[in-house]
Amino acid sequence: MKVSYNILLIVLALVSCNRINKLNEKPITIEARFMQYACGDWNDDMNIQSVTDSSYNFILGKDIDPEFLNGENEIRGWLYDNKSEKFGMTYKLTGFISSCAESGCDNGAPKFWITEITKLNGDEFDTSGEN
Repeated sequence: MKVSYNILLIVLALVSCNRINKLNEKPITIEARFMQYACGDWNDDMNIQSVTDSSYNFILGKDIDPEFLNGENEIRGWLYDNKSEKFGMTYKLTGFISSCAESGCDNGAPKFWITEITKLNGDEFDTSGEN
């Protein structure tokens, strides 16, 4: 019986990390740089460069696995399409950081649930794929 209880706990932990779970109650805004080829062409992990809320300074320099709240998670192509000469592939993201660090290149990065993404110069982030 003890073995099945342990298996149940493991399954619940895995399921909860695949759901939208938030560390922050209100959205935070970060600047994050796309780390192209950090783990292969398929990867879209980003590195946090700055945060607007100093109570989240502990995430500075950490990696995140970005995903839109609507479930869109293949954003690597959009990051390339929106690259700017001045800012490269650093973007401003607003959203929620996951309380689970089970994603990304090395399965140690939390998801960042994006509610809004913009270029650093304020221009709209184009998701049409027609750049």
